Amino acid sequence: MPSEHELTEMFGVSRISVRAALQKLSILGLVETKQGEGNFVSDPSHEVVARNLLLPALALGKHDLLEILEFRRIFEIENARLSAIRRTDTELANLHAVIERMKESQGDLAQFAIEDFAFHAELANITKNSLILLVAQMTENLLRSHMKEIVAFRGAKDALHYHPRILRAIELQDAEAAAKIMAEHIDFTIKDIAEKYPDKKSN
Repeated sequence: MPSEHELTEMFGVSRISVRAALQKLSILGLVETKQGEGNFVSDPSHEVVARNLLLPALALGKHDLLEILEFRRIFEIENARLSAIRRTDTELANLHAVIERMKESQGDLAQFAIEDFAFHAELANITKNSLILLVAQMTENLLRSHMKEIVAFRGAKDALHYHPRILRAIELQDAEAAAKIMAEHIDFTIKDIAEKYPDKKSN
């Protein structure tokens, strides 16, 4: 790409401004600076593109609880389906361990919420799809501020009804059953939240 001097003349700005812009592009993974050689346009991976373009847009937007849950529904169903197809015995054991921790933390809803997140995070890991993992992490961050509200309202009963059933379908490698149960799980949550908090309904 053009040198700093050439960019300065091209855009009519100071060298300080050019360097600041190049530094930001470097942080985003879009430009690579090589000492003594200059700046080069990177060939960013799809993970870099997703992290720096899609995820900040999600993070900076103002989203209500139902919008987040509806968005989450789209990829959680596929997470369950792919997990049933791709899971290993070790990953299956990890899911069983999460379910046990959920059962043990029923009396501590804050800890229960952490284990609930852990179950869904493990499903994202099992898909072995880096984009799904990135979006799952971002959605978890968006949902985290609402999780105390959800758990306080719904308690542990619902998750402990659906999560073991999802796990069983994954264990049997029944992808369609895993996807169907996950859809029921999230749809039931959305329905409950919409009825409990009518003002949160998406337009």
